[in-house]
Amino acid sequence: MKNCSVIRAAVGLSLVSGILCLCGRAEAQPVQLKNDSAQIPLSGGTFPAAIQVGFGPGEEALAIFAVPVGTSFPLEVSSLGLLWFSQFSAQLGPDFGGTQTLQEGFKFYAGNSPDPRTMTLVTTTNPPQLTDGFFNVFNLAGESVVISNPVTYIGASLQFDTQASAGDYTNQAPNGSLAAASVCYDRTSGNPNLNWIFSPTATATSTGMRSGWIRYQDLRASVNSQTPPSGFDLVLRIFIQPHIVPCTVDINGDGVVDGSDFTAFINSFGVGDPAIDPAADYNVDGLIDGNDFVAFINDFGAGC
Repeated sequence: MKNCSVIRAAVGLSLVSGILCLCGRAEAQPVQLKNDSAQIPLSGGTFPAAIQVGFGPGEEALAIFAVPVGTSFPLEVSSLGLLWFSQFSAQLGPDFGGTQTLQEGFKFYAGNSPDPRTMTLVTTTNPPQLTDGFFNVFNLAGESVVISNPVTYIGASLQFDTQASAGDYTNQAPNGSLAAASVCYDRTSGNPNLNWIFSPTATATSTGMRSGWIRYQDLRASVNSQTPPSGFDLVLRIFIQPHIVPCTVDINGDGVVDGSDFTAFINSFGVGDPAIDPAADYNVDGLIDGNDFVAFINDFGAGC
């Protein structure tokens, strides 16, 4: 939301038309997307889900979320939550004391079908350190998980440690055993098209799953000889919010685009050295020249 009005800023002997624009805008609250029914936080001593073990190095556990109708783009995924637990955490080994594990990263996908085989990979985050026995929540503000173009589905996955070997409890490997921590699933809902598992190779997993993407419930049916149940949704959630592009033309950062920003730019342009005053290096190419002036004037006229 902005409030703009025409002003005139005196620069030397000339008058330059500009825009007075209040750059402040209402902050939208993040919207939680989930497809599981587990009660979080944990309460009453009752664990609301079960542990899925048997993952191999480099495999992914993915949940797909429908984007609410009317969502504005670009949007960003501001945080992610994942339920991470083990049955016998004391046996995890000395490297993480039975309490924490380090995985490869979270991966985010986007598309218009709830099928990861047709979705586009948006980004992969830095390796997350997961705490056993908790709903782990990660702030993704520094990861730039931004989806620019309108889509109807977002996928989020945890990729397991690519360096770990199954059953290795002393080298950051929570992948293969009941003693190891892993992702959890609920027991009550059931969205069979929204939960998927990926294996990079046919032999990567201790369950013997074929390579590529497979629906989680189909995996349980084919590998574990189980009838696809009505539940079994991965307890993985994301929070989305509008992506706010910084107001770069607000040179002095006071929340208003006005003559003082124009003056600040002109002063910096006169210095001509981004190492001394970088404000006039508007296109951030390491130079202060006519390209910066044109870019600034265009943005100044448009406001924020």
